[in-house]
Amino acid sequence: MMMDRKTIYLGLFLLATVLFGCDKEQAEEPTPPDNLRKIGLHVGGDLTKAEVTTAADQILSLGIIGYSTGTDDYDGTTAPNLFDNAHAERTNENDVLSSWSYPIAYWPANPEIKNTFFAYSPYQDEDSMLYVLTDEGSPKLIYSVPETMSEQIDLLYSEYNADVKNINFDKNDGSVKYNMKHALLWLRFMIAPMKENKEPEEGKVESYTVTEFNMTAGRIINTGQFDMATATWSNIPDLNDDDGYEGVDYEFDYLWDTPLIVEADSLEPMGGRDYSHCLMIIPQNIVLNENFTAVNVAFIHDDASSTPSNTEHYITMPFPDVKLNKPGYVMTFIVKLSISGAWIEFRDSNPIEEWLKDPTLREVEAF
Repeated sequence: MMMDRKTIYLGLFLLATVLFGCDKEQAEEPTPPDNLRKIGLHVGGDLTKAEVTTAADQILSLGIIGYSTGTDDYDGTTAPNLFDNAHAERTNENDVLSSWSYPIAYWPANPEIKNTFFAYSPYQDEDSMLYVLTDEGSPKLIYSVPETMSEQIDLLYSEYNADVKNINFDKNDGSVKYNMKHALLWLRFMIAPMKENKEPEEGKVESYTVTEFNMTAGRIINTGQFDMATATWSNIPDLNDDDGYEGVDYEFDYLWDTPLIVEADSLEPMGGRDYSHCLMIIPQNIVLNENFTAVNVAFIHDDASSTPSNTEHYITMPFPDVKLNKPGYVMTFIVKLSISGAWIEFRDSNPIEEWLKDPTLREVEAF
């Protein structure tokens, strides 16, 4: 029996529709091979960084590196074979988080197979100053710290999960839990204005208006390599500089929009009472006669007399010798300020999470 041409075309169209429909459905919801289970994802960690990362549920992107090493322990020599810098992302719209989206991988069928996972955040992109190495040894992050505070990222990493065998790892329905931590060190500066030897007029208050504040680092490491297995930084020399250092000027740019006004004998963090304004740097030791690092401050002093001055004073003070070598810590420095001069004193050092949990660690009594 002969079919007409229209019937043949219709049959081909229906067949193509079925085939392409199947392909599309499989691409969206693939069937696990041999009933394997998908490797799930759970992000935790007691994180705090206003404006960037205040909690684990505000992390919107991760880079994931995963290794399956058979029955052998992970030793840092295996190439990634589960996730090779896989991009996991989600959106946060109207305070509602979407589910995580990332390339699919499956737990090995043999429950004795060991698996090791790393993660970092935020995920690298073409325009960032963050790069990931996974081809040699354990995965490493290479980061160049921007000189402007508003462009710096709160670089996070997970305590890596080594030799995981249980498909119900951490009793989280087959999900790997990434406990995120801060990889950089934070510097916090507080202004302590000193009273001058003048008595203010009745009803008036002696005060300072800080108009500029920056940190000039003549020889300081601002590019480093972070080993995600050991959670340690090592330096990468600048190829354009024979001694491996690069001069940087860290700019406290937020301050210039809203000048800080502090009364003499008071104590204020840079930027007012917003404790998020910390300079984030690669942990390292600063030695006064080697790093040539200084803090510069410009200010106007109102001595509360009948003829207030509009003169802007500019003072440069050397940064003290200090070991800034603890990732995940915040170090507070006091800048004592007066017309006759200024100097910097180290105040304290605390883990970032503890520092922001405990208000008593953030508040400092006025002098």
